[in-house]
Amino acid sequence: MFKLIRDAGCGALGISVSAIVSGLVLMFAWHGWGWDWADLKPFLLAASIPWAMVFVGLLWLTWRRLWVGFEQLLPIGDMLADIGPEEIRIIPFQGRGKLIEGVDPDDLRFFIETVMATGDWTQRAWRGVRLPSGRKCDNDYWAMLTAILRKTGILVDAGPRSKGRLTTRDAERVLSLLGLNGGDVN
Repeated sequence: MFKLIRDAGCGALGISVSAIVSGLVLMFAWHGWGWDWADLKPFLLAASIPWAMVFVGLLWLTWRRLWVGFEQLLPIGDMLADIGPEEIRIIPFQGRGKLIEGVDPDDLRFFIETVMATGDWTQRAWRGVRLPSGRKCDNDYWAMLTAILRKTGILVDAGPRSKGRLTTRDAERVLSLLGLNGGDVN
């Protein structure tokens, strides 16, 4: 940046000196020794224009330098300055599709088929079981699975310290009631 300032200053000085010298030469050629300093005003004005341009350029450089310093003080400037194409990653996401009451349809289908085959839907039997979605069944997920059976009337009389009972043991009927018998619902 200092080289730019030095070059601009040298250029302005050279233009100014050449304007003043050419003005003096022109005054001597036109008027001889009898010229007045007032006759030199247009050449002095021409000599001042490069210095005005240097002033505007230095003012612009100073403002730009101050603005860059101000941006570095802001915390957002650091975050935006660090993000570039090499930090951006596109991660493909293949969702599970529609959820039924927050439950993956494949997990619900597996739960219903297993419950209808074994007759065991207790929390103890299902805790830690790996489901088709890859998720392990925990107490909260078991509660969501059994809540669906309660809402549809498949599981009745279930509550705290009460196992309840199934109204049907036909897995196909339960799956068709929930709209899961047509294969993949996604």
